[in-house]
Amino acid sequence: MEQYSADVFFSIGIFLTYAKEVSMVNARIDPKGFVNAESRRNIIAEISKIPGHCDTVSLNLSKLACNRAIHEFDTNDKITHQECNQILVELRTRIKDEMSHTLFMYIPNDRAEWFNKERLFGESVGNSFPSASFDIKEAGSCFACARFTASVFHLMRALEPGLGGLGKVFGVSFERTNWQPVIEQIEAKIRSMGSDPSKAADWKEQHEYYSQAASSFMFFKDAWRNYTAHARGKYTQEEALTIMVNVKAFMQKLAARLSETTV
Repeated sequence: MEQYSADVFFSIGIFLTYAKEVSMVNARIDPKGFVNAESRRNIIAEISKIPGHCDTVSLNLSKLACNRAIHEFDTNDKITHQECNQILVELRTRIKDEMSHTLFMYIPNDRAEWFNKERLFGESVGNSFPSASFDIKEAGSCFACARFTASVFHLMRALEPGLGGLGKVFGVSFERTNWQPVIEQIEAKIRSMGSDPSKAADWKEQHEYYSQAASSFMFFKDAWRNYTAHARGKYTQEEALTIMVNVKAFMQKLAARLSETTV
């Protein structure tokens, strides 16, 4: 999906409408009179703004029409006011017709901030879990485009590097398998931390942190991941936003101590 601001074509439409009205007046007053050099230069300057925008939204025929009009005004110093009016009317009609056959989508302001945003979850998450960046960005873009279930799907995928990082702390491998056995193995290792004779002095603090992390992964799995992965879950905007906020906060907490390269 291309990101594009509609105000550009609005401005172009204003110019073409104004230029057409001026040329119509001149055509009525002096239809066979020639358009002077300064007016032709001004028209060329304005029409020259259009082809690049046509490229952005694939208005190929409109671009050709613009280039033909530019060439005509640039090379023909004998264009009458009547001919000028006809060229501008035809150009305006061509753009209008082609745009009517092109699908444009609108993103409301309250969701636009989520679209195609880098580092949506902040620098710490981006640095600690770089392989989650694609899914985090896609989760935001899907949310912006009202594809709320797809947004949740990407959020659940974005969590996997975090689970992998947690698993590495306890020597538990996570190779894109089911979450359940991975989390259960991690929880078993967490429970045995107190009986480890070489445990760290702050083992109780670590135990609390890792226990909460493992429990959160189990919660995400049971509440959303399983339903999304097996095509049973469907989510509204409010539900997707709640999940987004929760996943973001959780991954930021993980990034404070873990990374996908944790050893």
